[in-house]
Amino acid sequence: MLIHPFTPGDPRSWTALAYSTKAVAFATTFIIGSNTCATQDWCSPPVHLADTRGTATILVVVRCAVGFASLGVSTYVASMASTLLEPQLRASMPTKKCAAPIVRNLFVFSANGLMVAMGVPALLTSLGL
Repeated sequence: MLIHPFTPGDPRSWTALAYSTKAVAFATTFIIGSNTCATQDWCSPPVHLADTRGTATILVVVRCAVGFASLGVSTYVASMASTLLEPQLRASMPTKKCAAPIVRNLFVFSANGLMVAMGVPALLTSLGL
């Protein structure tokens, strides 16, 4: 991100920087999380042999509900954590109005990448789903 092409006076540069921040934050934490998860027993879901199609469908619905709920919680927590830093950013960089939203994107998308790659699989394993 330090070498990202950027023109401070052009609003498109801020938009491009925000999207790039989201992509880099998500991808980096996803790779770290999935590599960690691949080598740990606490992150490997059990194999379920469903007797009926209805049981398998219910299991998939429950797994999706738990996964998306935990993703929502992590997004909320990361967003709240970024609000602790935003006042300091606004005070120290008053001319860079997009700095605080970009930092919020960094927090949220990093949390999402880590949660998708490692948090949800670990949670599903611990719940026996």
